Amino acid sequence: MCDFFNEDGHLTPQALKATAKLEPLDELTRLEISEHLSFCDKCLSDYTLLLTDSTLVSPPQSQVHQIMGRIKHKARTIFFNRYARVAVAACLAITLWGCGAFSFDYINANNQLVSSVASTSASVTVKMDEWKESISKGFSSFFKNIDTAKPQTKGASSSEKE
Repeated sequence: MCDFFNEDGHLTPQALKATAKLEPLDELTRLEISEHLSFCDKCLSDYTLLLTDSTLVSPPQSQVHQIMGRIKHKARTIFFNRYARVAVAACLAITLWGCGAFSFDYINANNQLVSSVASTSASVTVKMDEWKESISKGFSSFFKNIDTAKPQTKGASSSEKE
């Protein structure tokens, strides 16, 4: 048992080889060796060198581009998810604020209680009607200009022949 440990308390190379090759050792010696390996980093690294080959196998082609691509994709996904939520929340808050959801009732110059939500929603309705009318006029003038700009061809229709 004493020949398995050096004077400094570390395992001898013979003890490491015997443990790695699973040579028959008595139970107490195997227990002491395994306990020492669980606490001593130097002996554990020597033991793992015996168990593994010293040469590492390199991949046939570089994985850097593939891994960096995955990292960049993940970063873009995180960025988009984080800021898209913020943008949606900001748009919702601005919409609610603009519609007067956060407004309170107030007293006007005639000492009458006026609901700011009602006045805001009325002004929003008026603005929407004005917008709808301007869009309608724009489309009407656009299609009117298309009809007048249409080239006339001879014999195109029966009404032109008459």
